[in-house]
Amino acid sequence: MTLVTAGRVGKPHGLDGSFYVEGPRHPLPVGAEVVLGSEARRIERRAGTDERPLIRLSGLDDPGAAR
Repeated sequence: MTLVTAGRVGKPHGLDGSFYVEGPRHPLPVGAEVVLGSEARRIERRAGTDERPLIRLSGLDDPGAAR
């Protein structure tokens, strides 16, 4: 498996664990697997813009988890 930087976790948004992705731009489609810390998670929701994507990952269900 090859890892690439997709950005960094930005400001949480809403109450469902969604957060903005900041930094380098890389496609973040729904269903893609990303590594956050040392855990693999799947993108469940993608909104926002290409410049500032807003995503929700599996297993992160509240703003505290997103932080």
